[in-house]
Amino acid sequence: MAVWTRRGVLRAGGLGAGALGLGLGGALLPGRARAAAPADRKLLFVFCHRGWDPAFVFTPPAGAVRADTGSAAASVAGVDFVDNRNRPKVRRFFERWGGESCIINGIEVPSIVHERCQRLLLTGFGDAGRDDWPSILAAAGGDSLGLPYLVMAGVSFTREHTDKVVRVGDDGQLPRLLQGAVTSEMRGLGGLRGPSEAAQAAEQAYIQGRLGRAAAGAGDQAAWAAAQLEALQRVDRLSALRGSVDLSVPGGGCERDLTDDAATVMTAMELGLSRCAMIQSDGWCSNGWDTHTGNDRQALHYDGLFGYLDEIMTDRAGRVSPTGRALADELTIVVLSEMGRSPSPNSAGGKDHWPYTTALLIGAGVRGGQTLGAVDGEGKGVALDLDSGATGAGGELIGAGHFGATLLTLGGVSPGDVGLSQPPIRAALAEEA
Repeated sequence: MAVWTRRGVLRAGGLGAGALGLGLGGALLPGRARAAAPADRKLLFVFCHRGWDPAFVFTPPAGAVRADTGSAAASVAGVDFVDNRNRPKVRRFFERWGGESCIINGIEVPSIVHERCQRLLLTGFGDAGRDDWPSILAAAGGDSLGLPYLVMAGVSFTREHTDKVVRVGDDGQLPRLLQGAVTSEMRGLGGLRGPSEAAQAAEQAYIQGRLGRAAAGAGDQAAWAAAQLEALQRVDRLSALRGSVDLSVPGGGCERDLTDDAATVMTAMELGLSRCAMIQSDGWCSNGWDTHTGNDRQALHYDGLFGYLDEIMTDRAGRVSPTGRALADELTIVVLSEMGRSPSPNSAGGKDHWPYTTALLIGAGVRGGQTLGAVDGEGKGVALDLDSGATGAGGELIGAGHFGATLLTLGGVSPGDVGLSQPPIRAALAEEA
């Protein structure tokens, strides 16, 4: 069975979408044939779970805001960031990819509760019953995707687009389901076995036949049946491709390898299976970003994170989208955390929750080589001119709605269509976005 590995076995073996004969949307031609349209844009979310400290990398210390010893403001390729010799992978990343990177500082998420901040940042609203940005964008990608929003690990919030979210599962539940494996619970019930392949095929044919006849009718029942039939057919197509994308969760080591997760995601995008995806960083050796004690661990977390990001950006090279363009021309990477850390340390040498955070946008559709927004000496966001990127009087305080509107615009979705009143941060978007 051909599977993806971190060092590129599929690409080296020529196992792209064209080699599989999938007919996923156009001839696969190398190179950058034409500018990517927002409708073709794909987004990979890298979620730093439970609150990073932007003062370590993104917001130069000022006033009461403190980072670690030896940090200093620096600028590489137009990107202003916080440099420290203890975080060499951060500088290396911006030296290599700063021209494609845009930092957005001072995003307010008016809460200090993890789940509420996650919901605010990913949906723009604090109440339940809202779809998050990647789910909305995945739904806008059409019904043909087998894994519209692929969640390798991380949070998601949905209402209308729950059917677009596909979770791999920390224990590899999704690949086991696709393989038709009998669950461990069933195996423990006195050797209980599942139905034979012939019985499963007969059952599937019966169900699809009933749904097909119902879908040929009229009214709400026909529409429901057509939707169910399409869902079953998507599962069939995905099952047929299970040997082309390794969805298993790698074991070993003290932390999840983000490069492996991202490679799986990008392979799914190459195969025309996914538009959006989420991978999750839990920091160095899975110690977690929620540093109420030992805030110096943030340095380890960031250096590891930017090492992974560097590898992910390198891995993009040579990958081709089903549209025929280079995947790099269509892929936007969104790095974010639901909250920041307090400006000053607490009595335990850590930092507590803080309702201002930062996001990093990289790649397609992004006006790179810049840092937008800022925090003041008290760690609070300052006003930003959404068009020019200038800070100060005449701008707007940036909230999660502005951030979400920016992502939706990147993906060709009108923010107003999903109930957002805030405009996008146009200064972060390339002209074609």
